[in-house]
Amino acid sequence: MKIKALIASAILATAAPISASAAQLTDGLYAASDFDGNRTVWGFDIGTGVGHLWSFAADAALIVGNSGTAAQLVGTITNVASPAIEMAVNIQLTQAAGARPGFCQFNGAHDPGCDNWDPLGAVTDADIDQHLWNFFDIGTGSTISGLGSLAGLSYDITDKTNSAHPAQVGVDANALADNDKNGMSFWFNWAKTSDANSNIIYANGGSGDFNLNLADNPDPNINDVPLPAAGWLLIAAFGGLAAAKRRKA
Repeated sequence: MKIKALIASAILATAAPISASAAQLTDGLYAASDFDGNRTVWGFDIGTGVGHLWSFAADAALIVGNSGTAAQLVGTITNVASPAIEMAVNIQLTQAAGARPGFCQFNGAHDPGCDNWDPLGAVTDADIDQHLWNFFDIGTGSTISGLGSLAGLSYDITDKTNSAHPAQVGVDANALADNDKNGMSFWFNWAKTSDANSNIIYANGGSGDFNLNLADNPDPNINDVPLPAAGWLLIAAFGGLAAAKRRKA
């Protein structure tokens, strides 16, 4: 109840509803974690000794609102090579208009299920059915921002595919792991908008991808979650919940 109150106090505005076909997601907060146990973000190589792989901290979540038509991915990512380096993720998502094909993230390099993947929309592997997925476009205001020693550093996040392959959410949607687990993946471009408050100059931009596991159902301790316009305050609330769970354990 306390966490729900914290979330409610953190909401600055709600996104306008979008006309939608049947949504597979219900509104709520879905805990997010690294899809292969040690990384969520690939290709975010900001330079100066910082590696290109990043993992999610315990505060990560996908918040779904407006009857599944809008969402927000929030959380702290930690650099795998330099764990002291952290950044805050705030990805605004709106339901993709019209029918969109899913995509085989790794083109068969990591998963035999890709061999059965038809990018035009047909599915021959019954375990991988993008017709049951949700697709979201990356919205304006999506950022990855520096924390701690990287304070002041900020990157705008946009869709690398120009909406051809929007963010996909559903069973096996995280790199087509074919493990019958809920997941999410998308490609993105990153472009620097401000540098850190230090003498270090970080990379101007590039491209990468997100791959993550999601809880199968919204957190039962947090109900009726409106979609926030800014996720950083909600991160603190969800982080409090994660800390409370660790203390309880």
